[in-house]
Formats: sequence, structure tokens, C-alpha cells
Amino acid sequence: MKVNLRKIGAIVAGATILASTAAFAGLYFGDTMLVDDNGAPVAKVVVGENAAASDGVAGALVAGKIVSEAYKTETLTASLSGTPTCTGGAGNETGTCAISNEKAQLEITVPGGVAEGTYTINNLIGDYLNRRLDDRVNNNDTTNTDAAYPIGGSDVSENANPFTDGVGGNIGPSEVYMYRITGSMFSPFATSTIKDDAAAKTYSEQQDFWVKGSNYYSDSDNEVVGDLKFAAYTLKFKGATDDLGIPVCTTPTNDDYTYCKSGATDANFDYATETHKVRVTFLGEPWIISEMSPPDISTCNVTTESEICPGGYVKLAKESVSGILNQGEWLPVDDLKFKLDDLEAHGDVTSAIISVLDANDNILKKDKVNPGTTKEFAIGGKIYRFHVYKVAPGYTFGAKWADVAIFAKELKLQDGEQLDPDYDNNKDWQVAVGWKNKGASSSSGQVDHLRTLVIYADDIASLSSSGDSKLAKDDYIPIVEDPVAWKLTYKGLDLTSADRNSFKFQLERTSDYTGISSTKGPYAGSGNPRVACTIYAPYVKVTTSKSGSVFEIDDGDDGTGTTTILTDNAFYIATDMAHSPYAGFTCDDDGSVAHNCPNGMTYNATNDVCHQTAGIGSGAVFMRLSPSSQFYGYKLYNWTTPLSTIVKYDTIGDGDTTWNTGGVIEIAYYNDAINGGRSYMGDLRSGAIPYCVAEGGTEPRCFGTTRLTVTTATAPDWYFAVSEKAGVDTSNNIADYFLVGLYTGGGTPGDATFNWDSQTNSSLYVTRKDYILYMYAGPVSTRGSVTTLEEGGVTERGSVFSSIDDTSVNFNMANKLGHAQFVLASTGATAGAESTCVRTLGEGETSEPCNGVTVKVLQITENVGACTAGGASATCTVNMEGVSPVIMPGNTATATRVVPYADAYKNLVILDRDAAGVNTVVSIGGDRVNTVTQQLLQGSAVDWTTTRKVVREVVQGSKIVVAGAEAADTLEAANDFVNQLRRT
Repeated sequence: MKVNLRKIGAIVAGATILASTAAFAGLYFGDTMLVDDNGAPVAKVVVGENAAASDGVAGALVAGKIVSEAYKTETLTASLSGTPTCTGGAGNETGTCAISNEKAQLEITVPGGVAEGTYTINNLIGDYLNRRLDDRVNNNDTTNTDAAYPIGGSDVSENANPFTDGVGGNIGPSEVYMYRITGSMFSPFATSTIKDDAAAKTYSEQQDFWVKGSNYYSDSDNEVVGDLKFAAYTLKFKGATDDLGIPVCTTPTNDDYTYCKSGATDANFDYATETHKVRVTFLGEPWIISEMSPPDISTCNVTTESEICPGGYVKLAKESVSGILNQGEWLPVDDLKFKLDDLEAHGDVTSAIISVLDANDNILKKDKVNPGTTKEFAIGGKIYRFHVYKVAPGYTFGAKWADVAIFAKELKLQDGEQLDPDYDNNKDWQVAVGWKNKGASSSSGQVDHLRTLVIYADDIASLSSSGDSKLAKDDYIPIVEDPVAWKLTYKGLDLTSADRNSFKFQLERTSDYTGISSTKGPYAGSGNPRVACTIYAPYVKVTTSKSGSVFEIDDGDDGTGTTTILTDNAFYIATDMAHSPYAGFTCDDDGSVAHNCPNGMTYNATNDVCHQTAGIGSGAVFMRLSPSSQFYGYKLYNWTTPLSTIVKYDTIGDGDTTWNTGGVIEIAYYNDAINGGRSYMGDLRSGAIPYCVAEGGTEPRCFGTTRLTVTTATAPDWYFAVSEKAGVDTSNNIADYFLVGLYTGGGTPGDATFNWDSQTNSSLYVTRKDYILYMYAGPVSTRGSVTTLEEGGVTERGSVFSSIDDTSVNFNMANKLGHAQFVLASTGATAGAESTCVRTLGEGETSEPCNGVTVKVLQITENVGACTAGGASATCTVNMEGVSPVIMPGNTATATRVVPYADAYKNLVILDRDAAGVNTVVSIGGDRVNTVTQQLLQGSAVDWTTTRKVVREVVQGSKIVVAGAEAADTLEAANDFVNQLRRT
């Protein structure tokens, strides 16, 4: 008989199996191929003839790596071994055979794999992770219920707290301020259907991930950190027509869905869900419910269906190999056999009698295993978990069988304990298990339906990769520790260098600015001639690397008295306070007899200049009319009714240009700033609380909350403050602020500086050396509170205070609102355990699912005809000895195996004297001991006193040097080289 097993290859799960097999690719360093796609080494490792022994060790390390990668893969398919013979009657005539009851025994291996997915949480800098992001609401703000998932109420509402007990209390944790990741956000969490084929029932499963924390700039860490406080992964089950969950028993006795496990003589254990191989999704993989144990009525007397009671435990398992064994048959795993010897009754329980045999059929262990339980066997330093689902005692040899499995993994989820409490692999994850009572009444209190499984971590420092709850960029927490299916990784800010532009206050304290010439200056006089202007030192130039109309003054003047919009990416501030006889700036007159001046200026005959009418020009701002214009306009400082000067900067306001919402620069003389500027910045020198009223609103906007008495320290002359948008959506009107103070030198321009302490009491500073003043948008740091920001500090918009010295203050301003990112993603390096199932099937039959994979035998063909023999009454029998279906290797339908390249090591390592004509080389050792290295480095000699290691592709695609200054350096270079090899 010849069986066409290629037709069996049309397996429903075949695509999954084939997709899971490994694929080979070439081994490369840079553009140089070391091993080709067929697994053959194509490079030589060259060691200097006069090299030290350490170079030989380095060469061996490189060669060993190449040999270990010298292999290819090939796929093997099934075939049938042996041919049946027919013997006819007493005369032993040769006959032909008619085949019936064809069966094929298949061993199905399903590679493990975690469901892939990625979701990114984007949170404002300085904000909390809670139910509603981007709102800048404090977690303690009880008036804003949108930020929380309150404990209490029903567990079936869309926004139910995952730990509610449905009647006003909680099971396990009591957290309410959390952010939730659902199945619509993260594909592995998609709501799934659970099938119990044995009971013809279906359920649904909802998965969610919850996290509590915040992110903020940390002075001590010099970066924006992610601070996690709590994390939880929850499963919630419901029935096809109710919100109760999965029953312990699928058929009740007197409304008790736990009776099948009671041990009573009339209890039918086959009704237990744990015997039905029901698969739930847990940590991205299918797991079997291997045991359910609800809490006893003495601790959970639930008299309403809406209440959830915590307690008990559930076990989930991953099958390694499973199948139905007749007496005398076994399951193979590694080099062992787990053999069903017999079934033995002990009262109402029939146990499976198991022998564990080695490869030579020597008995290593014997034990009995009851249905619904798992027995652990420690053999050769490894734990094997043998589980019995159900048994059929029978009375004859062929009628005794057991449905069994060997588990690759089994986790116990026991309420109030760490995950898998018998082991310490998941000691930082705690468990809560919640149950409901179907048909609950005042007289029926036993919980009998699994409603929710919760694993949670509240000690993030012990769990995180950094050992701290404050996560730096790329730190993570695993979910869970064993097996690690997913990681929540803190990825830092979503801002790149392209999202920021430089912003600079540049102080010139030695030379006056004369760049506003008579061809570029403002208008003056009736004929509107243009005039030159001079800005006296010290003055400040404000610039940005962003081009175009970045800054704007919408109430500027071109000299005619007409309100004019000024816009450019740079402007000048006349900050001089002491130039004689007129401070700040002066302009020429129009040259006429009338000596006309630009608007707002008066002619001084003594000095032949125009100056500001009030007698002082300090504070005036000069800016071009547009980026494409060469002409300047100006905005004079209001010395009559001081309100400070506003320059719009809508890039940092996301289009807004008000002090409250962001997008402005304020320029204010010190006394005006503390009395009437938009920001009311700085301190007052008498002893009362400063007057802080918001522009068009009720939020206080002032720097500092105490008026200071400055005695011996220097006071600033000018304040420059910046308001930048720090919110979006419901927090769109929230800004953060920073302030820079300028001391103009007390009449000596060369002493002017940005960088000094404005008073001696460091706890009451207004300006502080090496820092700027900063006001928080909140809420992690209280909104409106003030601090100092150090160099490198990040604002809650995402701008960076780069540096400060006497003559410059530098920032990199965020052109968009920045967010801190937490990424939940599958761990690509971790695969689930593979599972193997043995199934015996006839043509057209379909197997019971093997961890989600179902196999169907479409057709078995044969070339054997009817059995006939000589003689009228001759009988014919079939001799099947020597015939067996073989799935090669290891009885798999298809298999991929690794084939090492023959003699990969031969001539792989050569001396430099033998390297002539070799195309692709990895040259080990420096130019003093290896002539090949010497030739390759000609023209680019290495200074070994400063360069300790060289790992370099000298000739693209063919020549590589791996060398070091000393022996230890060469060995380290070899390790670096090996670590940089890649498959393509």
C-alpha cells in the first residue's frame, strides 16, 4: 500500500506551521559577506605569522563565530516506509489486498508565538497618566471625574473600574487614576470568543492594560523621566447571554455550577470546564484552563448576581505534547516516554498509573495521577508536568484510555498571592481573582463563575529594568516576568532635533549697533525720507534659526505714526540705561530746516539727533517690516503707562499669541515688570504679596509669591519672559513660562550680564547664576509654582534651556507640543512554548484542536487492489508487518532542519603570508604583526596611542581589519566584531 501523504499536506493549519519555520540569510559585516545564503563561508580569517598568541585567540573567536553560522535550512516532507504483503489460504499463495479502515497517526508540532502589537501612550510633559490624557488635571482633583475610574457601581459599564466588586467595594487593588489600553488600541487585546466544544458553549474575553504614573523633567536625572506607580493586566469573561463569566461546571445541580467537582457519588467530573481543554488568551497566547477552584461559600456567600467575590485560584497551562493514550501507549518528550500503564480505581476516583521511561525503556519514575490534576516529575534537572484531563476505566484492554498532556508551562493564579506562588519567577506581579454566582439568591451563595483575572504590580522599582520607578529612556517593565510576553517601555520625548529651533538672547556690550543705515531706517518728515539709527551698547539681539515671519509686533511704527506690523526672525532691544545724554538709541533727523524726526521722537539741536520724546529710548524694539524687506520699523517702550512690550512668537503658541495661552515674548523694565507687566514678574522691595491677576482670566500669573527685600545684591534692569503653550484640547489655554533677567552694568556696558544672582538669599532668588526662572504648567509640579531651571532643563512644552553665560542665553524651542511616550509592545525575542499533539485520524476526519491548530486528513490513496488467492475457497489475509507511515524526521507533517556546511572550518584561518589573491579577508591584529593589515591601512595609518581598537571595513564588500593597540584591545575588538555581525 502507498499512502499519498502530500495530499495530507492540505492542512488547515499548514500556513501557520510553515510561516513559523526559520529562514536562512547570509552573514554580513557592513557590506562584506562572510557566509553566503547556502551556508558556505566566503571569507578567510588572516592572522600574522609573527603575531602574539592573543591574536590567535582573537582569530579563533572570529572563525568560531563564522563556523557556527555556516549552515542552511531545508524542508523535509512525509513519506511511507514499507510495503504490505498478502498471503492467501493454506497454500500460502500470494494475493492482493483490499484496504479498509485506513488511519494515519499524525504528530502535529505548533511553534509558539506571541501575538504582535504596538501601542504608544502620548502624555504631556509634567502631566499624569490617568483616564483622560492631555487635560493637565491633578489626580487629586476630585471635581474632575473624567480623570478617574471610580470604585463602586456595576462592573459591566463601559468605564467600570477593573477592581470593583459590583456592589461598592473592590477586589484587590483600589486604584482609580489609571490610563487604560483596550483591544481597539492594542490588537493582541482584541475581544475574543472562547469555545467549549465539549459543552457546546461560547464565552467572550476582554483584555485591558492599566497604568498609573506621570512624567516630568528631573534635575537629578537631567532628562524627562517616566515615573510609573502601578500597572495591571486584566481579563474579564462573560457568557453568551450574560455577564457572569465561565462556569466551573457546565451543567449545574440545583443551580450549583460547582457540584461536578464536589466528589459526591452522583457528581460527573466530565462536566468540569477544566476537563474540556477550554482555551483563553493570556499574555498574547492561547492557554488551557487546567484547573478552577472558586472560594468556598464560607468566605464568599454571594446572594446577588451583580456581586464579585475575590478568592480561590485558576491554573492556566501550555501543552507541550498531548493526546489520548490507550493502555500501554505513551507520549514522547525529549528522550523520555510517559507511558499509561493502567487505570486504577480508588473509591470514586480512577487514577492513571504512569511510568516514565528513558531512551532504553528503563523505568525512571512511577506514579499515579488523578483526573483534573498535574503531577510534576523532576528528571535530569528539568521539571515535567504530566496532566490528566479525564479517564475511561473500561473493563477490557482496548477500552481503557486517558486524555493526557505534558505541560510546557503551568501558571497558578491564586487570589492575594504572587503570580505562580510556588515559584519566584513572577514575584513582582500580584493576583486578584473574581467570581460571580449564577442564580444567586438569599439561599444560594456559592460562587461558581469565573468573572475576572487580574495581575498587577505596585512595586515598580523592583520590577523595572532600571531598578527604579523613574524610567529613563528605553527603561521598561516586563509584563509579566516569566514568560515575558510584552514590555511597557518608556521612550522619552517624541521631539527630534527637527522639531526644535534655536532661540537666543545675545548681549552686545562693547560696540553700538549701526546697521540701521539711512537706506534702511524708519521714515522721518513730511517727505518721508529714511534716516539712520544707532542702538547703544549694551543692547540685546534676539534670533531664531527658524526662517520667515517668526516674531511679530502688530502695533509697530514705520516712523510715520501709522500702526504697522513688523515681522522677522530677529529683532533688537535697546537696553542701554546710561548712555549720555540719551540712553537706548537715537536716530538722525530728515536733514530739513525743520529737522523732522520719526514719530514719537524729538530733535535735540545740541547733539543733532532725534530721541524718544520722554527723554529715554531704552526698551525700544527694532524689527524689519518683513523677512524680505530691508527696512526697519520700531516699537517704543511705553514709559508713560508702563505695560511692557509684547512680541508675538506664534511658533511656540501653536498659533496663539497671548500671555495666558502661549506664543509671546515680554520685554519689561524691572519696576514695570513687578508692578504692571503682563507677567507681573519678579519681586517687589517692600513686604506684601504681589498683585497677580491674569490677562483676561482668573489664573494667577506671577513669578514668586513673596515680595522681597533686596539689600546688598544687584537688581536687574530688564526682564525678558517667554510664554509657550503647554496644553491641548481641554488644556489648550494652559502655558508654561520662563524668565531671563539682564543687568546693564550700572553705567559700564562692559559689566552688563545675564548671569548673576539678583540677591543673596538663595531661597528667595529672582534670578540665579547658571539658571533661569521657570513657572510650571502642572499638574505634577503645582501649576503656577515657580522654580529655577538648570542648563539642559526641559520645559513642559518640550523646549530646552541650553545654556547661559554673561552675554548669551540659548534655547532650543519646540515648534510643536511635546509628549512623553510609553510604548506597549510584544517582545520579539520571546516566543511561546511549542506544543505537540498526537492524533490518529481516518480519511475525512478532523482532529481536535492542538493549541488552536486543527488538522484534517483530506485523502489517503493507495495502489493495492482486492485480496485474492488461488482456489475456490481460499482465504486471504493481509500482513502489515514492516509497514508504517513515517513523518520524517520526528513524525512531523513537515519539518525544517538545519544542515551544517560540510568542512566549514577547513582553510578558514590562514597566515598573512598565504593571503595573496584571497578576495574576502578578516585581518586580525595590527600593522606591526600582520602584513595584510599593514597593506590595508596604507594611506590611513592608525595612531595606536590614541586609537585603542579598529573594527573597520577598509574595502567595501571585501576587506575588514580587526585589531587593537595591545593584546587585550585586539581581543576586545574581536568581540566587538562578532557582536556586529548580522543576517540580511
